[in-house]
Amino acid sequence: MKNHIFKRTIYKQLLAWKKRNSEIEFLRLTNSGVTPVEVKSGQRTQAKSLRQYIANYCPKTAIKISGKPLNKIDNSIIHNYPLYMAGMV
Repeated sequence: MKNHIFKRTIYKQLLAWKKRNSEIEFLRLTNSGVTPVEVKSGQRTQAKSLRQYIANYCPKTAIKISGKPLNKIDNSIIHNYPLYMAGMV
């Protein structure tokens, strides 16, 4: 239920992507290109679909929203944001 609420919060601004068994909830269109946004409601955040999207389309940045704290790993295109920041991404 939590995941559904956060997805609806940011749904109006974004598009989705689906290919076979992979799904990215949102694609954010910006001047610099397309940014995939994966939403995970809990602490388990492997985001296999996000990694699949990155491998296929090589975006400049990617966003993962989850129950984990704010984090940007050096040399990684994936930016991790906590659920409470979903409306600010």
